[in-house]
Amino acid sequence: RNMQDGPCNNNTPLMLGIEIGRMTEKQLAKAADHTPASLRVFMDHEPRCIPHFAKEIVENREVTGAQIAAHLTGPDLAEVIRDYPKAACILLEGVLETPTVEGNGWHSLPSRVSFAPKGFGEYLLSLLNPAREVLVFYEPDNAWKYDVARFEAPAWHDE
Repeated sequence: RNMQDGPCNNNTPLMLGIEIGRMTEKQLAKAADHTPASLRVFMDHEPRCIPHFAKEIVENREVTGAQIAAHLTGPDLAEVIRDYPKAACILLEGVLETPTVEGNGWHSLPSRVSFAPKGFGEYLLSLLNPAREVLVFYEPDNAWKYDVARFEAPAWHDE
């Protein structure tokens, strides 16, 4: 199994396994090549296999998260997060790696994020208003950048 990204067609053994329907999700994930093409097949045709597939990738360590992530787009991730949140959690755990940090003393990488209301006013608004819709975006950077000469970070850090 090596990292190759070829065109996906419906005549692959993986697609036949999905279409015939006699393999379990775990069996499909175990049989699939560790390639972006296999991930695409699961995303398009059998998202329930994504957690098992991501686990296989992480356990076998034949492919890095960065290699798989290089073939994912923002809309791909948004679709999985929106439609299959459990699969998205495991997929993200499998492809995320700690970025290199530039200007650590000036602009550290956050260790956690809180979506809780900030202050009493936001708390009251959260009681009266329905929950916000989750907006998902993806930045393909693999470094937490900061320009120490101009004291500024990329705009997406504040989004």
